[in-house]
Amino acid sequence: MTKAIRDLPRVLIVLSVVGAAELVQCASAENAAAALPPASLQGKGCTDAGCHSKETKHKFLHGPVAIGSCKSCHAVKDEARHKFALTHPEEQLCSTCHLAVARRAVKHSPAAEGQCTACHDPHGSSSPAFLKKSEISDLCSECHDASEITGGKKHVHAPVEAKVCTACHEVHDSDHAKLLKAPEQELCTSCHDEVLANGKHKSIHKPVQQGCVACHDGHSTDEPKLLLAAAPALCYKCHADKQSEPAGPHDSALAAHGCEKCHQPHVSDVPALGRKPHTDLCLGCHSRSIATSDGRAVPAMTQSLTAGKVKHGPLQDGSCSGCHKVHGPQQPRLLAKAYPATFYAAYSEETYALCFSCHGKDLAASADTDSATGFRNGRQNLHFVHVNKQQKGRACRACHTAHTSDQPRMIASTVPFGEWELPIGYRQTGNGGTCESGCHLPKGYDRANPVDNSKPLSLEPVGQAAPDEDEP
Repeated sequence: MTKAIRDLPRVLIVLSVVGAAELVQCASAENAAAALPPASLQGKGCTDAGCHSKETKHKFLHGPVAIGSCKSCHAVKDEARHKFALTHPEEQLCSTCHLAVARRAVKHSPAAEGQCTACHDPHGSSSPAFLKKSEISDLCSECHDASEITGGKKHVHAPVEAKVCTACHEVHDSDHAKLLKAPEQELCTSCHDEVLANGKHKSIHKPVQQGCVACHDGHSTDEPKLLLAAAPALCYKCHADKQSEPAGPHDSALAAHGCEKCHQPHVSDVPALGRKPHTDLCLGCHSRSIATSDGRAVPAMTQSLTAGKVKHGPLQDGSCSGCHKVHGPQQPRLLAKAYPATFYAAYSEETYALCFSCHGKDLAASADTDSATGFRNGRQNLHFVHVNKQQKGRACRACHTAHTSDQPRMIASTVPFGEWELPIGYRQTGNGGTCESGCHLPKGYDRANPVDNSKPLSLEPVGQAAPDEDEP
């Protein structure tokens, strides 16, 4: 007995070892059995048989999952081996229920190719529409490189910054390019309604009518207002003909964002998208003296443009561009065509190209005329006498002002001649006029009854004469 008792621990140790081995063996068998799929569902569904219960734990469930109808999408292929197949090929499966996906002209490639699971989880998700990402932009960026959309740019479109791609784009299909939700202009103005205001304007920028992305990027840029580039470089993409020539640039037109100083970018009630009527617009800058980039000083034009009772025709029409090319031509003083800058000039039609844009080219072409000009003594053409010379031909500025005058026919009271203000001394008569200038003794002219200027001319005060003909 004592020996048996003494040997008891050894027996227990042996039994324990044997028992442990048997327990390990049993546990291994049970684990192996658990690792195998069940031979049959034994009356239970996929989600409550202990295998696929996680598919019911999503916040948003696909309809068939929610009602336990796995067979809507899956068919048993080999129940013993727990093998299943889709009821339809993957690219056709979703469309058996979701008939409206990818039917319009422009299709999102995953939808068109039936790759719905590229964006959606077929069972459920923590995001609406069973999206695989919580943010739609994170999902989009899996295919559409986010660096190309924002790229560290300084200015980002608000929907992009808010990560709401669907503010502008459809996700499956669209009737519009780039899967836009509406035609481009309509889409942009649905938020930016101030661009068109009341929709009734005399002047509408062509890109506004055709599509905003001609000037703006829909996602991000380094320029304010999501512009593709700064003006004037952006404007020159379409308006290359307005690009200033080096010989005579308009400083405002060349400055950064210079175009916007004079033009509205979208719509205007003034022609050429002007911010104000033309003369008022020019006086916005030229009411004060301006130092130009090439070292010139442009005097204040307020007095010159507004002082006189008689306005030059273009000014009368409210348009400085009748004589000036506001974007910068090759002529001095932004003039549209050649115009003598000096008191004397050799005569040619080319020399007076600017004046002849409106006034007939035969104005000073012949010594005698019955109709080319009203400035004649009988048939003697006095424009020819003054202007048509190769030596000391008087330029228009010798007698006329360019902007306004207190005299008819834009005749000046005085004109600069060196350091002297040369008096003109013009008086209008019923059928002509007289001139007591610093150039010559008093002389007169009359279209019907020629004046004999070889005799001293008596200049009696005259009353208000009848309107003159086309020219003085």
